[in-house]
Amino acid sequence: MLVEAPEAASRLEIDLDPVTLEATGAGLVLFASGLIDVNPLVFGELRISRAADELTLHGDYEVLSDPASFNAPLQRLEVLRNGRPAGTAVLSNRVPVSVALRDGRAPEITGFRATINSNGIPTLGLAFGQVTTITSPDGTQFTGNHVRLTPLDVNPAQPSLHSPRSRWK
Repeated sequence: MLVEAPEAASRLEIDLDPVTLEATGAGLVLFASGLIDVNPLVFGELRISRAADELTLHGDYEVLSDPASFNAPLQRLEVLRNGRPAGTAVLSNRVPVSVALRDGRAPEITGFRATINSNGIPTLGLAFGQVTTITSPDGTQFTGNHVRLTPLDVNPAQPSLHSPRSRWK
C-alpha cells in the first residue's frame, strides 16, 4: 500500500484495518520518505515481525547518520497508553523491542504515524488495537497501545518542513 501525503506535510496518520501477524515469520515493514527541496530521502523505517512467543519491533534511522560514519543514531522509544505517556527508553539503532503476545495471539496493528518536526527530525509510530506489554532491550516493561521511535543526536542537513496538522485515511 502506498499513501501519499499532500506536498509539504509534516504529519501523516493512517488508520488501518486491523493487521494481525499470526504465523511465525510474518512481518510488516513501514517507512516514510519525502522530498527535501527536490531530493528524495527515506526518513526511516519500522519493522515488526512475529516470532514464536513475541513480536519484535525495531526502527532503522541509519540513513540519517553521517555517511562517513558507521554509527547509526540512538533512538528514543516512547510508549503511550490511550494517548498518555507510559514510559520511555533509549536504544541503539535496529535493536529490537519486544511486544508481548496475549494468550498466544499477537496484538492487532491498527495504525501508523509518521511525523517530522521543524528541525527535520522524524518520528515513526505504530498503534495497537489493545493495551499490550512492550519490553525495551534493557528489560524495562511498559504497558501501552502506541509506540513511537525517534532518532537522537541527528544533525539533519535538510530544511524544515511545515504544514497544518492534517489526518488522512
